[in-house]
Formats: sequence, structure tokens, C-alpha cells
Amino acid sequence: MKRFLIIADKIIFIFVDNISAVMTFLIFAIITMMVLVRYIFKTSSFGFEELPTYFLMISIWLGAVICSRDPKEGQIKIDFFIGLVRKKPLLRAIIDVITSCFSVSCIGLYTYLSWNYVAFCYQTKQTTLALMVPMWILTGLTFIACAFLLIYEIAILVKAAFRIRELREGRKAA
Repeated sequence: MKRFLIIADKIIFIFVDNISAVMTFLIFAIITMMVLVRYIFKTSSFGFEELPTYFLMISIWLGAVICSRDPKEGQIKIDFFIGLVRKKPLLRAIIDVITSCFSVSCIGLYTYLSWNYVAFCYQTKQTTLALMVPMWILTGLTFIACAFLLIYEIAILVKAAFRIRELREGRKAA
């Protein structure tokens, strides 16, 4: 199982890394094209203004996935509480589990809602205003990033729970 998770992590990271690079390049290329069209040719860029906004939104979610890859940190960390319990590792591990549960709950709810929005966009055939790009494609990439983020946050929660178990067993042995 551990080997499967390592392979899945590599595949997810390659996907996220490549899509992030493509999104960043497209943002740069579209904005450059918009500037050139506007100032050199004195005309509009025919609706391309909306794409960098969507690509930036997707890039931010993909960046959150990359941040969640670190199992020691995760997305939510309350330094104030951790500072108070620095010398009490079991209490710190319990706080980590509580914050991880909160994080998994929130991200799970958002993932569910984003899936519903993707389905709604697909069913109603919504498109972007200018270029008529199907919205389900753009929101679908956000949903995929949310799903990856949820996977990593669940992994962080499981590791935090095992940390409590290890600390409790260590106390019993001592």
C-alpha cells in the first residue's frame, strides 16, 4: 500500500507540476498578446481577457496541492497553540489531529460543492462570456486540484493520528 501511495504521489505531482507550468505560461502569453494587440494594433484582444483570471484561479489551487504535499505542515497550522504545548508532544499531536480534521472537513465539503458546480456547468452548458469555453472544463480543473488537496490532507490526518498512537505506546513502554 505504501508503494502505491508513493507512486500515486509522483503521478499527482507530475500532473500538478506540468499543469501549473502550462497555466503560468498561458497567463504570460495571453497577457503579452493582450498588451501587444492593445498598444500596437489599437484594438481589443477579442475576449481573451477572461482566460488569465481562470488560469490564475486554477494555478492557485494547484499551488495549494503542492503546499499540502509536505506531511509535516499541511495547510492549517496554529503557531500560537503549538508554542504553548511545545514541551508536551502528545498534546501537540492531538492539536494536529483536531486541525487536520477541521481541514479535511472543510476541503471535503468544498470538493463536494465544486463537483456539484462542475456537474451543474456541464448540464446547463455554461460557457465563458467572450470565448465560449465550456465552464465545466475550467471548474473541472479546480475540482481535480481540490480532490488532490483532499487526498494529501487525509494523508496528513492519518499520519497525525498514528503519531498520537506512537506517543501513547511510547508512554506505556516508559
